[in-house]
Amino acid sequence: MKLTGACRMSRKTFEVDKLRIQVNRMLLDTVDSDFDFREGQIQLLESILLATGNYKGFAFLNKQDMVESVSGTTVGINKLTDNPGLNFHNTDKTRIRYA
Repeated sequence: MKLTGACRMSRKTFEVDKLRIQVNRMLLDTVDSDFDFREGQIQLLESILLATGNYKGFAFLNKQDMVESVSGTTVGINKLTDNPGLNFHNTDKTRIRYA
């Protein structure tokens, strides 16, 4: 079935990197209670990055990263000060940044 008229979507292109930057900002800045929103952004961005061959991994946001946040306070990872290990206790898995 061929779509015509108002039902037909025109093809558009966009820069994947601009989307990555915008989603990274939302993952940093949204209020803590917007967990479900951030999960949706993560799923959408990851599917686009993987489909276009642009996936380069991610890093969890720590306390130092969250200083830049407009409204968020939760962290994705706690860095232990007394040893080089990492701590995920009481963290938010949606506080990440894509490379």
